Amino acid sequence: MALEVGDVRVIYTHEHDSGMAEDRVVNVFHFTHVTLGPPDYEAAAQLCFDFFDVAHAPAPSIRAQLGSTLSGAWSARVYDLVDPIPRVPKTILTGTYAVGSSCMAEEVCLCLSFQGAPVSGELQRRKRGRIYIGPLVDGIRIDSSTPRPNDTFINGIRAAAANLRDDGVDNEMLWSVYSRADNKMVPVENGWVDNSFDTQRRRGPDSTARHIWN
Repeated sequence: MALEVGDVRVIYTHEHDSGMAEDRVVNVFHFTHVTLGPPDYEAAAQLCFDFFDVAHAPAPSIRAQLGSTLSGAWSARVYDLVDPIPRVPKTILTGTYAVGSSCMAEEVCLCLSFQGAPVSGELQRRKRGRIYIGPLVDGIRIDSSTPRPNDTFINGIRAAAANLRDDGVDNEMLWSVYSRADNKMVPVENGWVDNSFDTQRRRGPDSTARHIWN
């Protein structure tokens, strides 16, 4: 199935306190418009903002668990994938919010995985996606003696993902996996978060000193 108008990509960017473009933290979301009429591009951007900003008690919001090396400034740029490259954003939302007051190593993150419904005869790996949430506050660990993230924050991410899926239905912009191989969108059905940290090496800072020994 070919892409249609309303199959969109949202580039959600967290600005770094360095102000350098190469230090930005970027997450990519996809949505597909499912009804007649013009797509609501702003709704897609708002869904991504809510994913980070809305708290799911007893867990705090995801953005409150983002590390202090982020400035708190964010942007959401929405592109319709049927437009020719280079694409112009259909809408851009920007704003600020308060991030955490501490930070683990900047490359440390948690991986949120998601997938579409399995269908006989179709490769499931083409229906899977992931985003890496981080950098993270130091308090996300259970305590100083264990390397694992706490269950409260994991459950908060799970709830945020479920709400993103369900709110997308309400807004007629379904959170989806984009398969480049098949050039189509597959609505997200479920997913998971492992109780172990992941890493994104490119998010780590460059060294500022070299200490020689001899």
